[in-house]
Amino acid sequence: MKRVWLLQILWIAVPLTASAEEVLYARSNGDYQGRGRPGQYSALNILDDDPSTVWCSTGTGKGAEIEVVFTGQAHIEKMIMATGNQKSEKTYQSFNRVRRMTVFEGNMVHTVELEDKQGSQALSFDPTLATDRLVLKLKAGYRGSGPRHTCISDIVFYEGSRPLNGKRLKAHVKKGKRVIDFLDTWVSGPDYARDRELVFGVSGTYRFLYIPNDPQETDLQKTGSWRMQGKNPSIKIGNEWFLVKVKRDDAGRVVKLKVEADQMAGVYVRRRQE
Repeated sequence: MKRVWLLQILWIAVPLTASAEEVLYARSNGDYQGRGRPGQYSALNILDDDPSTVWCSTGTGKGAEIEVVFTGQAHIEKMIMATGNQKSEKTYQSFNRVRRMTVFEGNMVHTVELEDKQGSQALSFDPTLATDRLVLKLKAGYRGSGPRHTCISDIVFYEGSRPLNGKRLKAHVKKGKRVIDFLDTWVSGPDYARDRELVFGVSGTYRFLYIPNDPQETDLQKTGSWRMQGKNPSIKIGNEWFLVKVKRDDAGRVVKLKVEADQMAGVYVRRRQE
């Protein structure tokens, strides 16, 4: 099923109140200068409602994807997006801007058209998007005068009038760039049927889901706190902290995690994009 909306410019002030759910992280399949300046153009930058921090694609942006994961099933009624590098008028004109993208909500696909205007553009969804994970895929852009990289300054998701991210994440995003290798969805269990999912969030929250292959066993879902202990993450279960073991490749990149704690026990690898 395919739906098409046209976004219109909307300048509004949004109160920052508490939300039932929140954004855990945003990751792309390629960040501009990701090796030389990791975090500089990270997808995390779209979460802080700060136009001076931006995500930019490795190439022109066509086919680039950004995955956004929430603490649980969020009911997203709208999102407010600032496309392009809006650090200044000069950077906005220099980099490419998003013209068209698709929003994947499970099996549903929504096509979004944006205007080539500096500022924020608001989109309302009817019916509401009910999901714990969104994937944004860029399809076309407006050509900039300089580097051929497409940028997005900010996207704020709303559950009713409550933002699920925004300025309250600014400090977390800044710190999160130091541990960006862990901010992902990790899965464990048999190769043919991963039954455990562990998600590390930028604000120090993790989400765990266990759906056993044996129907006689009970499902388990929980959220809790996590923090860095040296070079390894620790997760809090009840009142106790458990150190997570980390395996890195020759380049120092994190490739596997090992958890030795109750039903969360297992060796975890990154979840493949679907």
